Amino acid sequence: MLRACSAALVTATLVLPASSLGYCPRFGSPVCVAPGDQSRLSAVGYTGDSWCLGVPSMPVALMRVVWQDERDAPINGSDVYFWEVHACMDSSSRTGSPVSNDLGNQSRPAEAISGLPSCYYGPTFASIVAWQDDRGLDSDIYAHRLPIFSAPSHWDSAGVRICGAPGDQTEPALVGNSRGGAVIGWVDRRSGSADIYAQRVDSAGVAVWDTNGIPICAAPGDQTDLGVTDDGEDGAMFCWLDRRSGYAIYAARVTADGTLAPGWMTDGNPVVTSASNIADLRFTADGAGGLLAAWSDFRTDSNGDVYGQRLGGSGAPAPGWPLNGVPVSAGVGPQRAAEITPVGAGGTFVVWEGEGPTHAQTLASSSDIFAQRLTPSGEVQPGWPAEGVAVCNDPADQEHARAITWMTYTYGATADSGLIVTWVDHRDPTNGPDIYALRLRGNGTITPGLWIPNGVLVCGAPDVQDFPVIVPGVSFLLAWVDYRNRSENGADVYASNVAVNGAVDVARVPDRPLTLGSPRPNPAHRLVTLSLELPEDATLTARVIDISGRRVRTLTTGPQARGRHDLTWDGRDDSGHAVRAGLYFVKVDTQEKSQARSVILLP
Repeated sequence: MLRACSAALVTATLVLPASSLGYCPRFGSPVCVAPGDQSRLSAVGYTGDSWCLGVPSMPVALMRVVWQDERDAPINGSDVYFWEVHACMDSSSRTGSPVSNDLGNQSRPAEAISGLPSCYYGPTFASIVAWQDDRGLDSDIYAHRLPIFSAPSHWDSAGVRICGAPGDQTEPALVGNSRGGAVIGWVDRRSGSADIYAQRVDSAGVAVWDTNGIPICAAPGDQTDLGVTDDGEDGAMFCWLDRRSGYAIYAARVTADGTLAPGWMTDGNPVVTSASNIADLRFTADGAGGLLAAWSDFRTDSNGDVYGQRLGGSGAPAPGWPLNGVPVSAGVGPQRAAEITPVGAGGTFVVWEGEGPTHAQTLASSSDIFAQRLTPSGEVQPGWPAEGVAVCNDPADQEHARAITWMTYTYGATADSGLIVTWVDHRDPTNGPDIYALRLRGNGTITPGLWIPNGVLVCGAPDVQDFPVIVPGVSFLLAWVDYRNRSENGADVYASNVAVNGAVDVARVPDRPLTLGSPRPNPAHRLVTLSLELPEDATLTARVIDISGRRVRTLTTGPQARGRHDLTWDGRDDSGHAVRAGLYFVKVDTQEKSQARSVILLP
């Protein structure tokens, strides 16, 4: 397990073989059961190899969860805490560690991964947490850096003040970059109305842009519900609800130096301007330098439908997408946007909560979970029904859905781009709402294995489980707010892991694992060699991928005999061209196992 010390906010790292972690508890492990409520969870994930940490090689999956914590609320106000979750985690902490527990309320934490996941770049690899802080006369934005490897953070232990301008600064959102820093955005009321401001900090916590940030949008009316995501070039894209003239959504793209990217206008480019009302904005990068947005839209239905839009990297609607977006759902009752997640370069999954096309138009109709897949040009993916796929249409209500894209590979190429969804489910009226999950294949059908229609039960503990968050790893790691000990502690934080085949809380114990040795030399100018030990005959693929996950070179594919093999890479791609200097990964996959090693290629 990866564990962090709390006193000086310095992360100490320890990885144990899964077999030493004991049995995974049914219905999740306690992450924090301190007195008072824990709420507003945010999480990031990291998957790598423990050889970076100086222990025998094995897959490592980490979810770092941050939350708003009320244990000292009567004295200090609310605080921000964090902890790290590993599949079948040891739960000896059960209270978390403080990110910030200064006087005044610290609330609404948001988190992002920053830096490069490599042993050689370990000191820059971290998560950065931003929050709304009331230690002063009004609400300001603060941030702290939490290293994932054992190098200490040099940021102020009380956090770095990102913005202390007059008026309230609230609703922080952020994205990390490859340099170990982050771009942090927030809703800013220094002018009296709600505007959008942002600041970029480097890996030492030093502000790069103007003191107290730069305006992203200072148009008339209020701008709220901010989201921030990566633009692929160490800049950031912003998206928000906008009331400069009626209801609208706007977006902006800013480069790493704080200037507008070509094609983007002062105060943002319109995503949609024709809706009579807008709610539930969801927003992400599209994997091709642009952005994807989904929202609840009331232009033709007073109950609300779900619409989507894609803007290209230059700020205009992508080819095939109309100016004010495309309808994704149009059921008979309320439809609420729940999640949007990219598929490849420009495609998207949209998940929503609402009444399906077969429900009667009555107030008694339940809320179900649906998903749709759209092509890069905004059309329904061939093979998917026009009304979407029912993820869960159990007669009871389902709500608070979260989703991620899950990629599978065969012989170095993408075999399937699927979707995993988790949600809060009310089907058991005697036990309170529970956590369920389901994995879909890229064609919208249920993934074979232990997955079943309407989902598998992740947590059915007594009382309420709510507001799940999910990250991918060796398995899917989930955390949620849990009221099973309501009378003693109020709301706690619990976590669980779900295997890719649908098994819940199953320890991953490698049985005679394949062994991929360290690259020799590393760093290297060109030729790199790695040893591979196969415990048994296997069909495998070995390939080189870049930091974005794109295949650079296939080294070998097909059946291989048990025993030792040598893999070599000459620094060229599949076309025979020399690749650029930088960070690459040599990844070996069999039908059941996978390992990767990082390589730094010198000029």
